[in-house]
Amino acid sequence: MKQGARWGPMGWSAMAVIVMIGWTVYLSPVGAAPPAKELDPVLMITIPAGEFLMGNPEGVGRADEWPQRPVYLDAFRIDQVEVTNERYMAFVRATGHSNPPNPYGTGPLVSINGIEQLPVVQTTWYDAKAYCSWAKKRLPTEAEWEKAARGTDGRKFPWGNEAATPKRANFDREWDDERTLSPVGSLPGGDSPYGVKDMAGALDSPLYGMFRVARALAAEPPAGRRLLQRYVAQPTDTYDYSLKWDGEWQVTYDTFRDMGLAYSVGLVLIYLLVVAQFRSYSVPLIIMAPIPLTLIGIMPGHALLGQQFTAPSMIGMIALAGIIVRNSILLVDFIQQELRSGKSLQDATIAAA
Repeated sequence: MKQGARWGPMGWSAMAVIVMIGWTVYLSPVGAAPPAKELDPVLMITIPAGEFLMGNPEGVGRADEWPQRPVYLDAFRIDQVEVTNERYMAFVRATGHSNPPNPYGTGPLVSINGIEQLPVVQTTWYDAKAYCSWAKKRLPTEAEWEKAARGTDGRKFPWGNEAATPKRANFDREWDDERTLSPVGSLPGGDSPYGVKDMAGALDSPLYGMFRVARALAAEPPAGRRLLQRYVAQPTDTYDYSLKWDGEWQVTYDTFRDMGLAYSVGLVLIYLLVVAQFRSYSVPLIIMAPIPLTLIGIMPGHALLGQQFTAPSMIGMIALAGIIVRNSILLVDFIQQELRSGKSLQDATIAAA
């Protein structure tokens, strides 16, 4: 029997490239006794040998999940719950492995007071692999994770086909530091058919972990061979190793691209409207000149606070640009009124302000 470690619920078909939280699988044969002193003592669930329905029917989910097909797996064991901060930091202390980033503040995660039983987040595939090696376990394959999560009947969620509820999964919530995640195993209504817990839910975007993996692959190419990584277009070289980052990265890229295009079109329309309002081609440029200043508050602010730049961040930047333009239009309009009353430009500006 294989024994496996859970690391990161991210969907039926995209589990093993970027890992956020995890499960582990033991590397012992069927019937073997567990080690006398386990490095990672946690209840493990036996997933019996046999076939299960993997993927989704065509037209349901993503294209890389098609077609739905029967897949046979040998028996294996998998952690019942995700790897917690407490378990992961025990590994860090024992091995000297680098601390994960602190999702609740800045810098690396050092203190876990009050968050011991929350799932560890912001770890890379390399972190997960190192953890499993230390615990004498391994990461589950995509098929193993999917079977442990949905059983054999092709259900939509671990608990069945009914819609998610707060008693079944932690989802649809804004990030609110330590109050965002639930302690592992605290939502029994979401258990899989085998009793594996927390196999569905929502966590922070894995893209920053993806970029860490991308840098690691560039620094240490597999088998010493350069790996061509593509983020937008498909690889064109069919004679060498290539990697196309897809999944959530592609969705995020498309979202930012479309928002950027909409932002650009909006700026052009604003310029034309202001030209019509003031009957000048230069005044709108003055009004819109402060828009790039929105980057000064947002970009360095995210960097200083260790926060991730997300789609809501970009929406905030767009909204701030709109506020700047509105205030600038009002200011210029007031100045023009004061100029028409006979005041000098300096006095008109002071009066308008």
